[in-house]
Amino acid sequence: MKKLIFLVIFIQRMCYADISSLQNGIGITDKNIYTIAPTSIEYAIARKVHRLAGDDGVSAFINIPDIVRLYSISRKLNLYLTKFDTREVLGNWPLTRWEHHLDYIERTSRQNDLSINNGDYTIDIRSPLGCLNATPLRYGDVDGDGTNEIVLVLGNDLVVFSAEQRRIVFSVSFNLFDWMPSEETHYLYEDEGGEYLKPDSEPQYASALFNTYRLQRENIKGYRGYSKLFEGDFDEDGFADFLIWQKVYESKLERDSVRGFDQVRNEFMHYERDLTAQAESEAGVTGEYLPQDTPEADIQKWLAENSLTWSKGYPSKSECAGEEGQSIPEMHDPLLNDPEVLQ
Repeated sequence: MKKLIFLVIFIQRMCYADISSLQNGIGITDKNIYTIAPTSIEYAIARKVHRLAGDDGVSAFINIPDIVRLYSISRKLNLYLTKFDTREVLGNWPLTRWEHHLDYIERTSRQNDLSINNGDYTIDIRSPLGCLNATPLRYGDVDGDGTNEIVLVLGNDLVVFSAEQRRIVFSVSFNLFDWMPSEETHYLYEDEGGEYLKPDSEPQYASALFNTYRLQRENIKGYRGYSKLFEGDFDEDGFADFLIWQKVYESKLERDSVRGFDQVRNEFMHYERDLTAQAESEAGVTGEYLPQDTPEADIQKWLAENSLTWSKGYPSKSECAGEEGQSIPEMHDPLLNDPEVLQ
């Protein structure tokens, strides 16, 4: 019986990334700083280490008692590793965007059109998804290989930092927020007297990027996009895989009888950490999950074989106060007019 129970747990663990089960660190906010600063030894150590390095403030920290290590993130987004008992700094790495970071082509295209440089990670964002960014620093075994990783939620980006390789090995954006709520969009089309002048050809939800940076009315549809992460050895070659399911939606027009958004993309991507291939490459073993040229039909087949639906990918559960364990509303919104997100 014990062997059977172990087998069931192992299969489930290898099917998808349960990042919600990792050890959570402490994120520093304007509200909790006044409670944490006078009482936390970890915070005091991190703040001192950052200051001695000429860095600025503490955004998050996590104490790993088993190995007597303290990881911390500065406000300038540098990751520090400190030996807890001796205060010796064992490492310091800038969290610059990973070369193969998976973003949304819709966002990057609009940023290019508006000459916006958004190549860096950030912690301060307008619309966090499920309050996940309140815990920027997490620790645990993401891929089931017996080695722990540092998992960072920086804004709406999920970043996996290898404690063994001491580098970022994977990074994906799980939220595309380029839309304005209906009341804000409505306000764009009011005249000075408050009369609503919006024509039927205008979007129900306008682009937040264009209306922020152009500072004028723009006939540009708003975008919403979400990504789900699944982990396992799906192709059964002995190497860990990350599967990404990405959905993108654009606003319907005012003349549409149905409110909300239309789906414009529903794509599947495959990343793999093939250590054998890396050992034979010029770069050597980096431990990275690199993009693979895998047919989408194969990825969809792997998901179906493991009964992995949209709701089972990460992120799935809200971490907002009073909503813990509930589905993240934005990722299952009826306004998306997508039956898959409601399953």
